[in-house]
Amino acid sequence: MLSCKEVCYIVSEMQDGKSFPLGRRVMLRIHYSMCKGCRQMARQMELLSATAHQFGKSRKPVSSAGQPTLSAEAIARIGKRLVENENSPLDDD
Repeated sequence: MLSCKEVCYIVSEMQDGKSFPLGRRVMLRIHYSMCKGCRQMARQMELLSATAHQFGKSRKPVSSAGQPTLSAEAIARIGKRLVENENSPLDDD
């Protein structure tokens, strides 16, 4: 039978795309049937992976320097606000 440590390693490797022989996967299922902690860990790993995947899809594009890019609308709003601030008197208090 697999130990919890071995199960953790296998689950992590499977999340990274590694495949395991049928016998190893059967042993994994048997371990899950007896170990609630490993079942929960595997579910949490799946959730974490799915969440990270969704986060990656929703991220905004970045420039070649690795900085987030701004939309054309955001650039226009910033420009407008800068012009407005240049035309307003500064408080000298």
